[in-house]
Amino acid sequence: MATVAATTDVVDTTTVDVADMDTATADTAETTADVVAATVAVTVAEATVVAVTVAEAMAVAEP
Repeated sequence: MATVAATTDVVDTTTVDVADMDTATADTAETTADVVAATVAVTVAEATVVAVTVAEAMAVAEP
């Protein structure tokens, strides 16, 4: 019976560990998505600054 109890403990612990890994994977995916979204937002902001700068330069260059 001691072997059965020890085996059950290992299975229970392994199941919890797998669940923790699934949670960690989901958290990593969520963090990655957040980083991608932030990067896109910064890229759009930078593109907007470039567009405004070009528009201002063109306005100054026009006679």
